[in-house]
Amino acid sequence: MYLLEKYGQEAKFKRVLEGLSLERYLIYPVDLALVKDCVLLPKSLEMHDRLIVATAKIFKAPLITKDKEITGFYKKVIW
Repeated sequence: MYLLEKYGQEAKFKRVLEGLSLERYLIYPVDLALVKDCVLLPKSLEMHDRLIVATAKIFKAPLITKDKEITGFYKKVIW
C-alpha cells in the first residue's frame, strides 16, 4: 500500500486486496506475539524487515532474500 501510494497508484492496491482474498494466502496479523518477537531483533533492521523476520520465526519458515542484514540475523534464508 505504501509503495503504491508513494508512486500515485493507489487504485492498484484495491486489486491487490481482491487478489489476496481469491488466492490461498495466510495473512498473519500484527499481534502481541509478533510485536514481542520484533522487540528482540536488532534495531539496525528496518521496521518492515523486523516484522518479516519475526513472522518467519513464528512459522519456522525460510525467507527468500538476498538482504545481507537479514541473513546475518536469520539463518533460514534461501538465495
